[in-house]
Amino acid sequence: MSVDPATGGPAVLRGTFAFEAAWGGVDVKDAYELRIEVASYPQTMPRVFETGGRIKREADEHVFAESGRLCLGSELRLRQKIGPRLDLLSFADECIVPFLYAATRRKTEGRFVLGELSHGYAGLYEDYQDLFGVTGDEAVRSALRVLATTPRAAVRHRCPCGCGKRLGQCKFRDRIAEIRQLAPRKVFEDMNRALRVGKLGVKT
Repeated sequence: MSVDPATGGPAVLRGTFAFEAAWGGVDVKDAYELRIEVASYPQTMPRVFETGGRIKREADEHVFAESGRLCLGSELRLRQKIGPRLDLLSFADECIVPFLYAATRRKTEGRFVLGELSHGYAGLYEDYQDLFGVTGDEAVRSALRVLATTPRAAVRHRCPCGCGKRLGQCKFRDRIAEIRQLAPRKVFEDMNRALRVGKLGVKT
């Protein structure tokens, strides 16, 4: 892949992305035409687009129809995979390759063999319940509200785990502290704001 000349926007890598991967005893060797936009990290995650027309722009293919951006996973899950500092090779190995591997096998098997979340809000809530270690959509919303505040203010909030205590009185505060390391507080503020206005997870 090559880097497009910078024009004031995000850096753009464009070209053929070749990979080899195996899962469950099935080897896949394939290549896709991709465009990868890399803006300021950790404020913004890389955005990946398939440009060769092999993956349809539709929800069942986990692609945003309007823009063609690949839905590689929930933002926090991707951040967990690549760690606090962006390493493009790690991002490619941990986020892009699994998606393309599953996309290739889906052509013949009709499903994403590595598992998949529901579309839209439902999938985000599913993933964040697992990531946060809570049960129910309201608990996810509560955790995001806590993460969007400063640590000093957060300890006075009711704990998202449902114990009835304040966060500062519950061991769940350690889990919240771990999740805080995944992103700057501005990211959690934006996620919390988007959730309140009904736009979480649908940006293209």
